[in-house]
Amino acid sequence: MAKLYCKYHRDVPGRHRCGRCGIVYCRQCVTGDAAEPRCPVCTDALASLGIGNTIQPFWQRLPRIFAYPATPGVLGYLAVLSLISIFMGLPLVGLVVALAVTYAILKYGYVILESTAQGNLTPEHVTLKHLDSGNHLPLKQIGVFAVMIMAVVAIAHFVPPLALPAWLFFLLAIPASVIVLATTESFVEAINPLRLAAVMHQIGWSYLVLYAFLILLSVSSGVAQEILANAIPVWLFLMVGTFVGGYFMLIMFHLMGYVVYQYHEQLGYEGVREFEAEPAGAGAAPSTPAASPAAAPSPSAALLQAVDILLAEGKTAEAKQRLAAEVRRSNEPALHARYHKLLLTLGDKDALAKHARRYVALLMQRKERAKAVDVYAAVARRVPGFAVEDPQATFALGTAAAELGRPDVALRALSGYAGRFPDSEHIPAAYFLAAKLLCEHKNDCRQARQILRSLAGRFPGHAMAEQFRQYLAFVERLEGAPSP
Repeated sequence: MAKLYCKYHRDVPGRHRCGRCGIVYCRQCVTGDAAEPRCPVCTDALASLGIGNTIQPFWQRLPRIFAYPATPGVLGYLAVLSLISIFMGLPLVGLVVALAVTYAILKYGYVILESTAQGNLTPEHVTLKHLDSGNHLPLKQIGVFAVMIMAVVAIAHFVPPLALPAWLFFLLAIPASVIVLATTESFVEAINPLRLAAVMHQIGWSYLVLYAFLILLSVSSGVAQEILANAIPVWLFLMVGTFVGGYFMLIMFHLMGYVVYQYHEQLGYEGVREFEAEPAGAGAAPSTPAASPAAAPSPSAALLQAVDILLAEGKTAEAKQRLAAEVRRSNEPALHARYHKLLLTLGDKDALAKHARRYVALLMQRKERAKAVDVYAAVARRVPGFAVEDPQATFALGTAAAELGRPDVALRALSGYAGRFPDSEHIPAAYFLAAKLLCEHKNDCRQARQILRSLAGRFPGHAMAEQFRQYLAFVERLEGAPSP
């Protein structure tokens, strides 16, 4: 079945589809509660596409599959079995030890296959419960192989022309028999050629890719062990060879389990659950069934995504309405930034000015002075007479603009400050700053002198009075005008 991809993230497999709009969404696009996602466009409840649509093909994650056993728990388990393997060199007892170690590795391999098939992509912790579950799948698998071999021998004896096809089918069906036995625990199902053929058909050409990788892993394990056998003492090889062989064996079981996970819908396997994302580190704890999507976006991120979708669908008014409703009750910077950008694009001057007054004050409170100056300047260019209504924010804005080297913006922000805020304690400082900007950046010392004379006359006892007088003297020297 072909994957469906998110309309707005073309390389991301879809997770939901809207029945009304027909749009396919990935997880980060949807809004609403994680248990009841809704369409960002029409707000209807979304239908799930199933996790099968989002599962990464096994051939795209081979490095992770190869590293799957590389966790402390699994490596420790293999190390213990490797230490026990040193007794394989003993007469009589050695055979028992070899069978026991092989059984323990295969037993855990089936645990891994089943766990992976359910969607758990990190190894299960090894426990006695796993090793003493009572299903004896390794013994059943030996029985399956024995029955298959006897069937091929019987066919060769009674119908010789079919001997070669039967033998080839047996070899090709080995992974399918392991998969069927692990997922059903049924000996009868695992030897049923029709069931095995159905599994291979349901997986399709990917089954041949799986088979090729299993052969490659098996050959690699054999080559590695042969190299070790010729390079190290026998007693050491018994341990290291067991470790290497066990590692490769667990990779193969994990790979087969992942194929079941990837094709669980085609196989009719209903044991799949949704697990949290894999940990980044090899030694991280196993994932657990996710109570809520681990990658679900935050409410503000979900709203912003919904707004982008609405705009892409041409629903500008609805996008504006949703953002406006949210910014009225939220101080989330990302929401205000997006709303400001939208209003600039739409050219809605009234809404732009109304929102910018609050947005600038919010940015100043957050110490984001450069952004506040940019927002003010952008709105002031579009809305004649625009001004911030808070005296503290206005003075802070003018000061920030001056310090950031934007004297025109600072002068515009401070223009008419005393008339707008007659009771503000910042009037002397605001006009002193304006006078300095006029003289030093606008070369308008005449107006600067008038402001300074007014300040010196109105605020003779102010803490900044001496600065007013000194700067006034400096300005008058520049102009060559006598002091009054």
